[in-house]
This record gives sequence, C-alpha cells and structure tokens, in this order.
Amino acid sequence: MPHPRGLLASLASAFICASAGAQTPESLRFSADALPRFEAVRAASTIGRRPTPPAFEPNVEIPVAGRPALTGTLAAPPNAGPTTPAIVLLAGSGANTMDGDAPSHQTVDNKPAKLYKDVSDAFVRRGFVVLRYSKRGVAGWDAEKEEPILSDGPVENLAIGTLAEDAAAAVRSLRQGASARRRVILVGHSEGTRLAPMVAERERIDGMILLGAMASTLESLGRYQAIERPLSMIRDVYDVDKDGFISEDEARASLLLYLLYLSQDKEKVGRASIESIGEALEERYANSHAEYSATAWYKSHMALEPNVAALPRYRGPILIMQGGEDENTPPSEARLLQKALRDSRHPDATVRVYPGLGHLFSPPRPGSRAATGGPIDPGVLDAAAQWAAARTLRSGR
Repeated sequence: MPHPRGLLASLASAFICASAGAQTPESLRFSADALPRFEAVRAASTIGRRPTPPAFEPNVEIPVAGRPALTGTLAAPPNAGPTTPAIVLLAGSGANTMDGDAPSHQTVDNKPAKLYKDVSDAFVRRGFVVLRYSKRGVAGWDAEKEEPILSDGPVENLAIGTLAEDAAAAVRSLRQGASARRRVILVGHSEGTRLAPMVAERERIDGMILLGAMASTLESLGRYQAIERPLSMIRDVYDVDKDGFISEDEARASLLLYLLYLSQDKEKVGRASIESIGEALEERYANSHAEYSATAWYKSHMALEPNVAALPRYRGPILIMQGGEDENTPPSEARLLQKALRDSRHPDATVRVYPGLGHLFSPPRPGSRAATGGPIDPGVLDAAAQWAAARTLRSGR
C-alpha cells in the first residue's frame, strides 16, 4: 500500500496526536427491536507481526467485461472447497498492490509491511478463502524504491464506477460453477467502504466489514484532513500556553507546523497567529484541490450520494471498525453511519472504535504524535475474522 493514507491525506498526518495505550474498542451493537447499547469487546492490545498461516496462494486473473483482466491472488486454507466462504478485499484510495505494500518510513516498526496480506492471513486462519487484487493500472511494487509500479497512468484517471465494476467482477469470479452458492463477505478499507454498497447493488453480498469507514463526501473529508484536524491539533496540543499564537519552540514539535510557522508574518515577536496558519492551510488545500478536482476519480466521487445515505440500503450484516485516532475518517464518521443504520432499523450492524489507533489501525511510534501506516493491530484483524466466522456459521447456509 504505497500511500496508505490515500490521495487526500498529505497535510493532516504531520499533526496527528495518538496514544499507544489500551486498544479495547468501544462497541455499539443494535437491532431493529432494541435501542443501541454499548458493549465492551476486548481485543488483543499489542502491535506485532503474525507468522503467515499455511495457505495455498496462486496468482489469478479476474476477468472484467470490456476491460483488461485484473491481477490478484487467491489465498485458501488447506481444507478449502468450492463452497468455502470467501472474503474479497476492497482497497482504499491510491495505487494499491494486492498485498497492500507500505514503505518502511511509514510503519510503526520501520519495516516494510504488507497490509492486505496481513488481513488475508487473519481470515485464512479462520478458514476463509480470500481474494485480493491489485488496483487497475498497478503492475507491482518496487521493493528497492518502496513505491508502486504503474502500468497505465495515474490511478486518479479511474472513476469510482470502474472500481466498483472491478470489485463486482472479483465477487463473480468466486461464484463460478460449483461455487455458485459460495458466501462472500466484503472487507473494505477507507474508499473501499464506499465501494462496498456499490458492489452490493450489483452482486449478492453476505456481509460487510468496513475499516476506517466513510460516511461523508470526499470533499468534506478532504477539508477535515487538510484543514480542520490540523487546526484542532494546533489549538489543542501545540499551542501549549493557549494564547492563540505559535512560538518557534512550539512549532518545532511538528515539521509541517514549523514550515508553516516560518512562512508567516510574525504578529508578535517570534510568534505566528493560529488564524494566519489556518489561512495558510486553506491556501495549500485550495491549490491541491485545484489539481485533483479535475480528475475522473474526483468528479465521479462528487457525483455520488454520501455513504451515510447509501449504506443503509444494504440489509445484510455490517461491522464498522474505526480507529479512535483516525486522521482520515474520524470516529464521527462511524457515528454518522451508526445513526443512519439505526434510523433505518437495520437488523444487524455493529460499530467498534479502537482507542489509540489510526486510519490503518496502528499506533504512533513511541515518543511520536505522527500517524503510522501499519502494521495493522492483530487484535483488530482477529476480531474482524471472528465476526465474519460467526455470521457465516450462524446463517447455516
């Protein structure tokens, strides 16, 4: 996953303040016959790397009508058969490989990570078949440069409808011949959480797990990531003396804040007003927005209704998992979805928020406030796989 925070979140990441404390989630479960109530759901609390489970992982091609085939891999436990329940992984925005490669400088342990392979392994351990695939136009990963290899131009050229058709084709590929009745659960991350209900409109889906879920529009989230969250961090964390100004010493706590500080006219000796820094953030956002707002990807997103309106139409089981310190899709997004699902009297939806974890469910590095790009907390992965196993077994199908 070369840009695990997606295409928009370049400014906010330098300001993130997260705690690496306990990661027991706040969980909200509701049904059509009961008011929401909070439950404590305990998960593993340490970041670590699990050994790869024994699995058969052949590379596969996924046929897509009218377009070149997608490249993916199909991971399976040793006893898998044609009707073994399956998972399809839906990537977040950016040029993602099938393994979700993340460069070492972004991870909590300074080692390259394979985020989607870690997700896959967790579900294989629970007995699922898992299909993951590289985003269209991504040919692989350059391990030396730690960046994706593109084969067909920028991924911003892809409209979200194309991405949804690709995902639907992946689901169909798992239900050929003797596998026609196979149960399939979607596991989407970030932008993949908006794709999931679009896929459910095209194919039968037996459940959704939404990691770092979107409720609002792309434009709204872009402003949150680039302006609102950084300003909140400046006021609440970096303005230590709460005087509305940032001194040079206060600015040195964050590289981006320091650069913004240096660019400002100092209204008081050695200090820049938070108001002027906010104006600088607005200007930076406007400049970047002008570049990507003309892309097919952005235009297609803006034509969509927000996920808070789309998701409740799906009536199958839903698990929403959100990092308590998510710098891209904050916990408030999960709460918006929770309210919409409750108001629609959805029969089976669960919301879990994991304190101290960011958009990729990893904590900051020790002594740092900056968000990290993995590895994903194993407890989060185990909880997701356990939920999926309970739904497929409970259904008796």
